[in-house]
Amino acid sequence: MKRHVFNKTIPVEPRSSGSPFSKVSTMEYKQLIQSYFPSLPPCIIGQGRFALRVLFRVNNRKSHAHPKTDLDNLIKPILDAGKHYFWHDDSQVDEISAKIRRHCNRSSITIAILQLENKEATLDQVESLKKEKKEQAAD
Repeated sequence: MKRHVFNKTIPVEPRSSGSPFSKVSTMEYKQLIQSYFPSLPPCIIGQGRFALRVLFRVNNRKSHAHPKTDLDNLIKPILDAGKHYFWHDDSQVDEISAKIRRHCNRSSITIAILQLENKEATLDQVESLKKEKKEQAAD
């Protein structure tokens, strides 16, 4: 089971990590993305595992994103921007889905962050069910 934590289209131009084509530093770019993140209650930040879905829309005529920009280089700044907003470390992101749509009228980034079901709790539930079945079989 997945629960949406964040889902928004941000009207910013996609930039890759450390792009020489960008006039904005990587730190400024991450801060720009973070400015669209909501203030979350402390009980959500850093709790559990996450899935990240990203759609990069690029207007190649006006973009600083090079036409041969690698998708993985576009994702890294998004992961880094989510640090301390959604997760403590991007190693908590277990699923990533990303797409680039080129030649769009407007550049933007759609970001969806989902909190994944706590797998440890699920394993505990499985163990509990196994124990119950053994007890029922013994009766």
